[in-house]
Amino acid sequence: MRAPHLGALVALMTLACAGAGADRAHAAAATAAPEPDVGSKVDVSAVPLEKPVPAGTTAAAHLVLLFKADATHHWGAPLKILVNGSPPVTPAKKTLGRTDAVEPGRDKAVTRLEFDVPFAASATGDGTLSALVSMFVCTETVCDSVDRTVVWKVHAE
Repeated sequence: MRAPHLGALVALMTLACAGAGADRAHAAAATAAPEPDVGSKVDVSAVPLEKPVPAGTTAAAHLVLLFKADATHHWGAPLKILVNGSPPVTPAKKTLGRTDAVEPGRDKAVTRLEFDVPFAASATGDGTLSALVSMFVCTETVCDSVDRTVVWKVHAE
């Protein structure tokens, strides 16, 4: 008659041990290091234009994406640059991607990307050129979406 109770006791102990293991795993996960803020792992820089742009001509601004420490941008990961201008500045291309990079680093992860952002200055005056950079930044443990906006001041004469 005691055998049925022994089986129930073994089953109850098995459940208790499994539950304790799950609690330990949950506690370990809760105390593990937090995931890195991948947004802090990339610098997006608008290289200032050094001189005025002649009115009625085209020029290019320079954009640099620099991935720090263990961060990279992988070839297959999304990267989109939306470009806008304020008069008298008009972007020559409204959208740029990784293939528009000076050296796109095909089929590999990179730690630096540079872009020439073409624009036209239709008349004399001051305007701006802006770029919204949307990309995925990856570390060994996580990939996450990061958005950055940069602005160039353009003086056309």
